[in-house]
Amino acid sequence: MEMKLSFWQEVFAPQADVKRLHLLNQIEHRQGTLARAQHRRLARMHLHQAIKACDEQGKVAVIVTSRDCDMCEGTSRSLIAANVHAYDKFVNRQLDTAEGPMHFHLQAPSDSFEYRFRDLAAEAFEDGHPHVVYA
Repeated sequence: MEMKLSFWQEVFAPQADVKRLHLLNQIEHRQGTLARAQHRRLARMHLHQAIKACDEQGKVAVIVTSRDCDMCEGTSRSLIAANVHAYDKFVNRQLDTAEGPMHFHLQAPSDSFEYRFRDLAAEAFEDGHPHVVYA
């Protein structure tokens, strides 16, 4: 009569290294997936709170700092509706035409803003500086 081992006895038996590694891999994968999902939920919650904090008469200002492929940096400001859907739509539209890194920051519409533009490639050679710009 053959006796069948329980699942845990079989997995953690000394000769079951492959099964043990497979189980540990599954546990690690599930924990990583759950952690990523929790991180996304927390990020959305923080975004919602930031929009609510900056809301003035149903509008928020989004400050966009970007650098294009010619090494020109600029900061601009746009007013959007004060909800997460409008923010997502705005960010996706900006990222579709992005030529380099972009950063988005929320601000109340009544807060002060200073438009900035810099040509980093031209600045690298001003006044005889031997700087190099890598893109």
